[in-house]
Amino acid sequence: MQIEIPDGLASAAWRLAFWHVKRRCLLEDGTYQIVIWPYRALLGQESWRIFNSLDQLGEHDIPRSGFSPWFNAQGSMVARGMFSGQAGALNVSGWDLNHAQGHGSMLYAMAQHYRLSGDRPWLTEHLANFKAACEWIVQQRQRWIETAGPDTWSAGLIPPCEMGDYADWRCLYQTSVFYWRGLGQAAEAIAEIEPDTGAKYRDEAEQLRRAIIRAADRSSAVAPVIRVSDGTYRRSIPPAPYLRGLLSEIGNPFGGAHAGSLVMDSDLGAAALGLGVVRTDDPRLDEWLDVLEDNLYQDNWMVRLHTQARQPSNRGSWFSIGGYYYQCGYSQSALVHLLRDDVPNYLRSTFNQYAADVDPDKWYQFREHPNRTGEGNGGDKTFEVAAFLERMRAMFVLEDGNQLWLARVTPRAWLAQGKKVSVNNAPSCFGTVAYEIVSDVDHAAIRATVELPSRLAPQAVLLRFRHPQATRIRSVDLGGKAWPDFDPDRELIVLKGLTGKVLVQANYGA
Repeated sequence: MQIEIPDGLASAAWRLAFWHVKRRCLLEDGTYQIVIWPYRALLGQESWRIFNSLDQLGEHDIPRSGFSPWFNAQGSMVARGMFSGQAGALNVSGWDLNHAQGHGSMLYAMAQHYRLSGDRPWLTEHLANFKAACEWIVQQRQRWIETAGPDTWSAGLIPPCEMGDYADWRCLYQTSVFYWRGLGQAAEAIAEIEPDTGAKYRDEAEQLRRAIIRAADRSSAVAPVIRVSDGTYRRSIPPAPYLRGLLSEIGNPFGGAHAGSLVMDSDLGAAALGLGVVRTDDPRLDEWLDVLEDNLYQDNWMVRLHTQARQPSNRGSWFSIGGYYYQCGYSQSALVHLLRDDVPNYLRSTFNQYAADVDPDKWYQFREHPNRTGEGNGGDKTFEVAAFLERMRAMFVLEDGNQLWLARVTPRAWLAQGKKVSVNNAPSCFGTVAYEIVSDVDHAAIRATVELPSRLAPQAVLLRFRHPQATRIRSVDLGGKAWPDFDPDRELIVLKGLTGKVLVQANYGA
């Protein structure tokens, strides 16, 4: 995938991040080892994002090879947690065993590899692996319901398990969300070969989603409201069942380690519910994001340290300091803003997280945490690089169910007069897509040439032109003929029932 944008710094950040990820994919005996650098560990809870970013950018051969350790070890070991049996578990030895979110994350990456590459022979070869991984999730949920009781707060969630540096075993909502994503995407892939089997696991994924919502509803009901920056109060969602407030407020030692309990409220907290579990317009999610952005991302030791060091004359700047806490690779807030179509906050979060992670003095390597530097101390961290690539790719190409978004979050300045944004050879779950948007706003027009994907037909292709002055679209021409399907309020042109290359023009004049 190539991009051409009128912002040299953003373009360089994209290319350099891609290089940082690829240079750390180690080829050993003909097989790529996708390790978490600098620790050189196979770690599904983080490696999945490197797999996914490579697939999103078209480097399918590296992930195809790199999945081998998980396929080869499947069923021979299981991560630490209240799990029953290991048959089907996607775990490898080492750190992977104390990062129990890895099974769901790796299953998601494997399913996305198929959906982005369209490699049906590969899926057929590993169909048994996919089904065993899905069945393991189903069995773990069922046995936890039997163990904990069907009416308990955590019934139906992934059993309590270990999350890396945070050794206390809990049913974190984020863990269940990532298992739900893996199960749901694997079900879609399996359905293309075995429709009935895929439908079965699609139903199981929906049951898991509903269990997460039931538990989160109870968490929200019993947790105290929290005051935000405008003086009003918002509902909050603790990161796991059985909590009646934020971990950082109740003095719970869980998550003490090097990050403090606040990391559980923020980076590993309930924002993950916005990745598709709850509706994007759910008012509770809106309130929780207010708490996250106004409180947890603003008033903490990390932000105070950075404010003093980076902007001593501008302390307390909501815009330029916020959007992150401790480990941006785990933070879900940026993508949640995107899925809610909150473009300004998506851009703010994505690039503030980039600024917090990147080290300009070391080839713009990414730190594991904003306060850690040096390769041996969390520097040159590939998980965080992959997270940035995933978020930046979403600006240009993003699947949303059966729809495909193009240029969803282009900064307005990129479409000033004479400027253009182009994307070529971009994989998507519907096939390869390309487009070029050229601004002629001085003459009340923005034009695009779009090469639509051909492998699968999306329900709709949503093309967005973010006019530099936010001027409303008055009319649209498609191939020189009037096209009625557009939404001026959302700056959208909806392309349906089309194939091949299309020429689009939005008109802004009277």
